[in-house]
Amino acid sequence: MTIRGGTATGGIPHHWKWFVAYTESGRAVNGWILIAKGGWGFAGHVVKDGVTVPISHIKHRAFYNDDMTQRRLDAELVDITGESTHLALDSYGVVRLPTDDRTATEIWEAACTATIDGEVGSGQFETHWPTPYLQHLIESKA
Repeated sequence: MTIRGGTATGGIPHHWKWFVAYTESGRAVNGWILIAKGGWGFAGHVVKDGVTVPISHIKHRAFYNDDMTQRRLDAELVDITGESTHLALDSYGVVRLPTDDRTATEIWEAACTATIDGEVGSGQFETHWPTPYLQHLIESKA
C-alpha cells in the first residue's frame, strides 16, 4: 500500500509507527509504517550528504513496555535507490496525545535518543492504536 497526498484520517489505519531522527552532521530520517485495510504501508525519506531520497520500504522491529508504551525501534529504511539506512531509537519519555474519541484511538509520542548508521542523534517515535486493541494487548500481556 502506498500513501500519497490527501488528508490524513486517524481512524483509517489500524496501527502506525511514525518517527523522525537527525544527527548533528545533517543525517536525517522521517518514516511512517502503517497497517490499513489489511495491508502494510510505508512513507518517508532519508537525508544523506544533503540529498533527500524517498523510502521504498522499512524493515522494522519495535519493543514495548508492559503498558505498550514504545521502548525501542530498530529499523532498516530501504530507499528507492536500494540503499539501506539503519536507525535505532530508544525512548526516554512518553506522553499520550489527546485524540478524537469517536475514532477510539490512542496516540503515544516518545522522545528518543537515536543512532543513524551508528551516528548519535535525537528523535521521536509515535505509535497509534485502536483503544480496544491496545487494552487487549496490555491485559493479555501479548
